[in-house]
Amino acid sequence: MVPTTGQHMTDRNLAELGFEDLWKNEILRKYIDGELSREEAIELVGLENVQRADRETAVVEEDVDWGLDA
Repeated sequence: MVPTTGQHMTDRNLAELGFEDLWKNEILRKYIDGELSREEAIELVGLENVQRADRETAVVEEDVDWGLDA
C-alpha cells in the first residue's frame, strides 16, 4: 500500500519529533554529565526541561544512596 500525501507528512512529522527528542535528550545528558552549564542547557532546551532533568537526577541519586545504605 502506498501512503497518501497526508500519511507521508504524518510519518515525516513523527520522524522530526523523534529527532527533536533525541537532540533534547543529548543536551540534557551533557548537562547532567557536566559537559554543559545549566545556563547553556536552559538556552538550548528551556528551563522546564532542565528542571525536569534536575528532579529526575535527584530521584535517581536518592535511590542509589538508599540502595547503598540498605
